[in-house]
Amino acid sequence: MATARQMNAVLRTVLVPAAHAAGFVGNLPHLVRTNDSGLAVLSLQTEKRGGGLRLELGFIPTWLRVLRPRAYPRLARAGVQGPGVTAYHAPMSYRRELTRQFVRYDEVDVGALAKLAARLTRLFCEGGLRWLAEKERAVPLRDKSTLGRAVAQLSESYDWALDWLLKANAIAALRASLGLTMAGSDVHARMFAAWALAKAGDRDAHAYLVTMLDDPPVRTRYRSDPGQSIRAAQALADIHGWRFSWSLRSVAGVKRRMP
Repeated sequence: MATARQMNAVLRTVLVPAAHAAGFVGNLPHLVRTNDSGLAVLSLQTEKRGGGLRLELGFIPTWLRVLRPRAYPRLARAGVQGPGVTAYHAPMSYRRELTRQFVRYDEVDVGALAKLAARLTRLFCEGGLRWLAEKERAVPLRDKSTLGRAVAQLSESYDWALDWLLKANAIAALRASLGLTMAGSDVHARMFAAWALAKAGDRDAHAYLVTMLDDPPVRTRYRSDPGQSIRAAQALADIHGWRFSWSLRSVAGVKRRMP
């Protein structure tokens, strides 16, 4: 069966030249491409115990490095390639798993590694580079409405809000995207959607945040989840301009201020 060293050696003869031809520089596990649009990273993630690998593309737009300068490593802020910059540093909307699961190379013969490397290279050249080209053309929503400003402000700190901002190309699409999230089952995402909508004056979203002040913690034998009460207090404090610190004491303080 093949080893990690053998797999990497084959990838360096097939995948790496293809990446270099597409403008990337460096070598595995992270190859980087920079241009006026931003910084792209092709990362090879290996399974901790060995035997599997996964490819991921990440893109950090130039405008995003200006918007959130502290969110990325020093070299990413400078816009150059180098150690410490990986696909993981890109926001959720700007990451693409070329292989959704770990590809097993320890279950194939050494002679079959070239075929496996060729398949991974096709994923990069066909789907990966097409996706990257779309991301390089994308620009964030530029809207001066209250909702646009609210989401843009939240995007400076939270990838949840940035995700909506990147997907929407008009204020109507942004409101529709947030509304769909509010109707979904992901409570964590609903909190950020409600935060943005309430900040833009949506009374139903504001009422939802108020009810979530009483969201109870969940404790099991294996984990402790504080619930969403503190996040709700943070959102309401931001909306109303109140002081806030991340603690249950702040939840009680926000409750006292609510009419």
